[in-house]
Amino acid sequence: PTWRRLTESTLLLLLAACCQGEGAHEEASTSASATPEALEGAAGVAASGWQQELAAVDEAIAQATARLGARSDDWSRAVAVASLLRQRGRLQGGLDDVLRAESVLNAAFSVAPDGGGPVLARAALHLSLHRLLAAQADLDGVAARAFRTTSQAQTLASLQASLALQRGELDAA
Repeated sequence: PTWRRLTESTLLLLLAACCQGEGAHEEASTSASATPEALEGAAGVAASGWQQELAAVDEAIAQATARLGARSDDWSRAVAVASLLRQRGRLQGGLDDVLRAESVLNAAFSVAPDGGGPVLARAALHLSLHRLLAAQADLDGVAARAFRTTSQAQTLASLQASLALQRGELDAA
């Protein structure tokens, strides 16, 4: 029905406004009384932006996968591939890429030194799948390490805050 297309178009317009920054937000707010045709046109622009972002992620995945293939013993390259797969999974709203990211990370652990590897990347993956206990175990393991780089410490703090938020522990988040 027409009302459903109008609702979908409005939601896509709002999504486009969120993704494109301040200027798009002003455009979205001034078009609240726009005609259905105008909203459908804006939805097409939002879909086009999504397609461009998806194409860029697809290209990045292809490049990162090629780099991983050239040095499959470098687990940090696997982290890049897994991160991009998770990003594409979020863009498409599908589980296939997220599960493929998990497979890539599992393979990375097989070449990583004992006690090392992409633990923070796996924790982020667990969080995206709402596997809170598994994420907590990974984060506890990293927190217990005697040595962490500044980047690892920042990522750890961010993931711990995300975990607390997912648990509803707003003060800790």
